[in-house]
Amino acid sequence: MTRAKGIVRRLLAPLGFIPEVILFGVVIYLGVRFTVRDLYVATRYVFYPPTMPVAAACAVALIVKLVQRRRMWVAVMSGMALAAIAYCVLTDEFHFARPHANPGNTAKALTVVTWNIQGGQAGWDRVSERIKREDPDIVMLAEAHVWKSHWGMRVWLKEFPGYHVAQIVGPLTILTKGKVLSHEYVDVNRARFLRATLEINGKPLNIIVFHPRPHIRGDREAIYRTLAEFIDEFGDDTPLILSGDFNTPPNSAYLDRVEKRMSNAFHVAGSGFYYSWPSYLPLLAIDHAFVNSRVKVMDYRILPTDLSDHYMQKMTVILNPESTNET
Repeated sequence: MTRAKGIVRRLLAPLGFIPEVILFGVVIYLGVRFTVRDLYVATRYVFYPPTMPVAAACAVALIVKLVQRRRMWVAVMSGMALAAIAYCVLTDEFHFARPHANPGNTAKALTVVTWNIQGGQAGWDRVSERIKREDPDIVMLAEAHVWKSHWGMRVWLKEFPGYHVAQIVGPLTILTKGKVLSHEYVDVNRARFLRATLEINGKPLNIIVFHPRPHIRGDREAIYRTLAEFIDEFGDDTPLILSGDFNTPPNSAYLDRVEKRMSNAFHVAGSGFYYSWPSYLPLLAIDHAFVNSRVKVMDYRILPTDLSDHYMQKMTVILNPESTNET
């Protein structure tokens, strides 16, 4: 055993000061994460890397120093850093399994699916079949380019008989079993918004599909200020669902604007890991759904799929839960 340990130590010796370098990087990462976060362009390059690879690097530094038994303060600091990363994951990116709420009158429960379908690269028929498997009442799609808008409308109506479509020239689309009362597509500050008012089960529902472009150097302050203005315009008197590919992790400083106004569906009713991108090895949670006080989330799930680079979001909601409880 002693000989084996000696061999391991000799193999690790060439690593030199790599554990110290790793620890230095992890400390910077945690410092940014717990202070300024992604408020500045420079700190976004530190803030946006996924937590799991950072945790793995930290674990390597810890193991190396424990085996080498040299500069043990590095091992202690690495262990503390690893605990801090675990706290970040358990706070923002993972929830233990929880019992799903009983929706009561299931006739009033709605199924909502949100998905970035990557331009339908897997084939529109396969994408459509995957969505229909969930039997959603509302579908909110990003990167739903179907060439020209009028042709895309025919594609969706053919694939989803019984649904109404809200789509203008642009990559965002809403499908619903209810009625589309109004809709507006907005492309501003390098972000796309599709705002719509639907009628579902005889009741109004406001929808925002949101998809900012994935540019770290973009003016995220302007993007999320615009999003907050759209939320405020709809108000809190009517149910509102905001969902899409945010290209932003859940603990972003810019999401504070949204979370002051709405509730994160994953934090309300989700379980397991929040990661949704990339689909071949999900490490980032950048697809989100939010609801206002007029919407109760009964269940929220991230569904694996290989038909896009994003996983699918699915949630079960009840509109105007107070009135539902009275009936």
